[in-house]
Amino acid sequence: MNVFKILHDAMTATIKADMPDAVTVEAYPEMDNRFNLPAVFFGLSEFHPDSDMGTGETVLRGTFQAIILVDPVLPYASLQASWLAAKLSMLLHAQYWDLDFVEGTKDVSARPDDSSPELASFLVWVVQWTQVMRVGEMVWPWPPESPDMRSLNLSGVPDADSQGGAP
Repeated sequence: MNVFKILHDAMTATIKADMPDAVTVEAYPEMDNRFNLPAVFFGLSEFHPDSDMGTGETVLRGTFQAIILVDPVLPYASLQASWLAAKLSMLLHAQYWDLDFVEGTKDVSARPDDSSPELASFLVWVVQWTQVMRVGEMVWPWPPESPDMRSLNLSGVPDADSQGGAP
């Protein structure tokens, strides 16, 4: 299965479980204005190669963005939007989504945002973070050990078994 799908599914489940005040939580949503508020929409916005670990896997440093949408006509809408951004930021602290191919999140930031005309009817906060991901298959360059392979002797003293038995 695609590791990006696995990662986004894990993110969705974790955010839904830890942020019940967010009525809608979705990765890469269709913005057709048919969703319940408050909403958290998120996804991978860019990635770059990161340090090669020598395992054959490709290491990527991804930047993720979440937008939090709140109905601006509700009482305390600004407070609700900033509180949801703070809750998501706290959830993101060193988060690895219980997956073994990602490292903990870093560089979490949050800010109000009014730069998108299509979201002008909402109160919007953007939360951004980076996360290192390993994708592809790990390559083990050595042949598998056979069951009769002997252990490595580093003492310099010959092993009795390797000399044909005990004297």
